[in-house]
Amino acid sequence: MRVGFLLENGVPFVGPLVSSAAGGRRVVDRWFKACGLQEGGSVLVRAFLVPQHQGRYELVLTAGRKMLLRLPGFDELLAWRLLRAARSKGILVVTPLVGKNRYPLAKLEGLGLVLKCGRRDGKE
Repeated sequence: MRVGFLLENGVPFVGPLVSSAAGGRRVVDRWFKACGLQEGGSVLVRAFLVPQHQGRYELVLTAGRKMLLRLPGFDELLAWRLLRAARSKGILVVTPLVGKNRYPLAKLEGLGLVLKCGRRDGKE
């Protein structure tokens, strides 16, 4: 799976690259089913950047004991840019990125996961 990253007005969008909006909708449906979530609902999702070989990282999202998503292939610079942008804006939008222009499906159709990013100590 190829992964894309986009900063738009400082908001970080990250997700799998898909060729069509229909393919992106199927991906989001799988995420919602995996965590038992309905559109507009909320669930506690944890995000981890897991180090891999040769300076690469993998973004792992879990909901409870279920793994929602694994996005491999982040280099160290991209991983740090993602973390810095998410902490700065307080959110991370996980959504399929559609087509060659990598347009976020969250902006096209409102589909994706919006993760509120806080500090580990619970302070905003």
